[in-house]
Amino acid sequence: MNSALFILWQRILPGAAGQLLIHDDACRMPAGGRRIEAGHLSSVDVTMSQASLRESIVDETRKAEEEEAERRRLTEAARRYQDFTALSRDWYWEMNDQFQFTYFSKEFEEATGIMLSRVIGKTRWEGLGAKEYGDVDWDGHIQTMMARKPFHGFEYPSRRRPGRILWFRSSGKPRFDDDGNFVGYFGIASEISAFKNIEDNLRETNAKQQSLISELEQTKAELIRSVEAAAASQRALERAHTELERKHGELRVLSEELHVISITDPLTGAFNRRFFLESTTKMISFAKRHRHALSILMLDVDHFKKINDVHGHLVGDKVLQTLTRIWKEALRDEDIFSRFGGEEFIIALPNTDITAAAVAAERLRISMLDQPIGLDGMALQVTVSIGASQYLPSEDSIQDTIKRADDALYAAKSNGRNRVVAK
Repeated sequence: MNSALFILWQRILPGAAGQLLIHDDACRMPAGGRRIEAGHLSSVDVTMSQASLRESIVDETRKAEEEEAERRRLTEAARRYQDFTALSRDWYWEMNDQFQFTYFSKEFEEATGIMLSRVIGKTRWEGLGAKEYGDVDWDGHIQTMMARKPFHGFEYPSRRRPGRILWFRSSGKPRFDDDGNFVGYFGIASEISAFKNIEDNLRETNAKQQSLISELEQTKAELIRSVEAAAASQRALERAHTELERKHGELRVLSEELHVISITDPLTGAFNRRFFLESTTKMISFAKRHRHALSILMLDVDHFKKINDVHGHLVGDKVLQTLTRIWKEALRDEDIFSRFGGEEFIIALPNTDITAAAVAAERLRISMLDQPIGLDGMALQVTVSIGASQYLPSEDSIQDTIKRADDALYAAKSNGRNRVVAK
């Protein structure tokens, strides 16, 4: 019997390892650990039959195979979760039974810039929330959690970033142990400051629009009274008409501004994600009808988090604004250039196949190398990774094409960044 079999036997019968007696062609290992050669034994006392040993070995082998299969399944599940979190800007959080944060996934610090040490061990309303800012139903939220109920889409502001208000959207679910005892909450959250800013702008614009409409109604009433009274001269009527036209002109301008706000990213001036998806839906119909090519580019700034960490978010904003200006100048009027989220941009290239799209992508990549960004007497060299794909008639929607472009972008980053990959 070799040493591996002896070890396996010890695993099967750990209490009998010191008393094991074997055949004449093997050896004996007593409790003291000294090897006794087989030639010195005159008789054997076999405490386990060979059939029993084989059965135990088969059981142990099966258990080992089942454990290995379970380990592979858990490894694959973990990999899928990591892939999901890498594509998402949301983060995962956990609380204890006192509603104090005990855990945040790494996306929290990346998305907010808030150090975990400032919020771990504190409640949402003590550690993150700014209760004095915004019209937020904190009492209702606290009552929901005290009742151990799930909550969805709770939006609240935070002052944890010096000089800046951040808005978060959070959803959570209570957690109970096997005995039904409440042990805390877990959930996901995201940073929605840009959306809240757009909402504020829309509310302000709507207020102005309502004010102008009210003024128009007042002007109209005054004009009617003047006509009915027949007291106004022709000159007064002309002035009233001019004023009415001016108000209508202001309303038209305001309506145009409102439209621009609704389709534009407020930081960079590029189109926003919603406008891009609406526009490419129309492009697909045109491409199918006329059999024209349509390609998509996904662009991501390399090491953008490091730029924010080292130089600050104002410099990060300047980087995004500068590359937007450079790329808009390099693109055609019919191309749709949009900020897709964070440091990620997307471009739709009508009448462009994958070969031409790869050439255009390489030109955009080189344009960033040719124009370093000036920062207080120094030049910041910024690189980008780009993934390209062409819309296929077999694809159900533009989302399938975007997914392939995103996969190509991931490959570009995995292969060293500052490169173009086309799929």
